[in-house]
Amino acid sequence: MSWCPSAAASQSLPSTSCRSIRSTLASSCWSSTCAPCASVNKYLNPLLAQFEDKVAIVKYQMNWPGNGDPYYTAEGGVRRTYYGVNAVPSAFANGEQYSFTQENLSSVGMNNLMDQPGFFDIINPEYKVDGRTVTVEADIKPLQSFAGSNVVAHIAVIEMTTSNNKTTNGETEFHYVMKKMLPNASGTTVTQLDKDATQKLYYTYEFPANATVEEYDDLAVVIWVQDVNSKRVYQSAWAVKKTILDVPYENDGSGIIAVYPNPANEFATVKFA
Repeated sequence: MSWCPSAAASQSLPSTSCRSIRSTLASSCWSSTCAPCASVNKYLNPLLAQFEDKVAIVKYQMNWPGNGDPYYTAEGGVRRTYYGVNAVPSAFANGEQYSFTQENLSSVGMNNLMDQPGFFDIINPEYKVDGRTVTVEADIKPLQSFAGSNVVAHIAVIEMTTSNNKTTNGETEFHYVMKKMLPNASGTTVTQLDKDATQKLYYTYEFPANATVEEYDDLAVVIWVQDVNSKRVYQSAWAVKKTILDVPYENDGSGIIAVYPNPANEFATVKFA
């Protein structure tokens, strides 16, 4: 969905006339050794689950306080430095600090983040998991010219629920845990910055045999486009899980080559040859 307001955009926003609805990106730094994290998650995790269809979510586990979370990664450390985080828990919504007020930990706070303008489209974001290998692809398209801007596209492979990283804060489950960033924590420089120009993202990564992934079927992918300097997130999206079905030539002739998402709760898309 997009619209073209007649009034000029404010100076704090890109100077554009056409925008799209922006999916909110919620990113945060946590640790299973952080007692306040458990207190906040008691309210935040159900709230995020409630808005999961509108909010793309990434949590970076930290290596402090104390010994830190066993699922800390160096890429999570890069994101911590980027946001200037010096205490956990810390959270950001579309690149801006998100405080843990009573309102923000309620549906009122989440609704305040909805229907904000976005300035990129993320088209057909998809991923598939084959054993330990994750493949991600999407097209990104600016809705205005960003010539001269420092814009990157980020991809985070997350595990929706983990438990083996429990330590000292009393939590036994953790959600939206970042496992890998593609190609790395620096992201992909967006070079196609002219209005309506399209840039393809395509990455394949094989997790090592000793990776901390608990259930490969529980992996998900979040994609977002961000201004490096201002940290403003222009758009974000959950990628759709795509499962390729082996359809022998001599079968019933249905021509089905993919069903996604899989598993599905209520609806699924069936792709034909």
